[in-house]
Amino acid sequence: MVDLLLTILLLRQGSLMQKVFFAFAYEYDNALPWYRVCLKNTVKDAGFYAVFANEEARAGHILDHISDCIDQSALGFYDITGLNPNVLIEFGIGHASGKPCFLLLNKELHQRETQTLWGKRATPMPIPADLEGVLRYEYTSSHDLGTMVRRAIEQNLKQPKAGMALANEIIQRLKAKGPANMSTIAKDIKRPLEDVRPILKSLVATDQVTRQGHSRGTTYTVQ
Repeated sequence: MVDLLLTILLLRQGSLMQKVFFAFAYEYDNALPWYRVCLKNTVKDAGFYAVFANEEARAGHILDHISDCIDQSALGFYDITGLNPNVLIEFGIGHASGKPCFLLLNKELHQRETQTLWGKRATPMPIPADLEGVLRYEYTSSHDLGTMVRRAIEQNLKQPKAGMALANEIIQRLKAKGPANMSTIAKDIKRPLEDVRPILKSLVATDQVTRQGHSRGTTYTVQ
């Protein structure tokens, strides 16, 4: 049954599988000259097409345009460095779409300047509690960024059969032993946590697994 449902999901996305959506603050084009080029080349090398909202033909309201870009893509990456309001809105649209969503964060740039008695000081910005439970890839270089994006694409778009097999293992574990957090599930089925995370997220998005709680207190159970 799980195989059938996941197959239906993949077929439903059929023509969408070639596109990967990216949302980020566009000042990155100046702050990180390699950023957009890295994303385009990484996605192209994996056999897919990178979608940036400001490069696509646009008509009507901007949020409708963003929604169309997300709907036409198989998954999305949302760079929350600096907590840009537009990116957070786009992440909300992506999350509501049910498509796999991944957060990107540049640890070196995710800072705010505060005034002290000794002058300005850069301090790390906190991550909103609502985003703590979402898979986040942290990077500081083009190599880190490219590696993480490539891994997510391979796990979610290039290995559907392996994903279905792993989904079966997760479902059977939850049926046999009941609710558990992600780490426990990965340990019980003897699979790496980074492999279990995206598949479990997909199961939640397709209503085959129920998520309860937030952040570290999140547990999962079958319907």
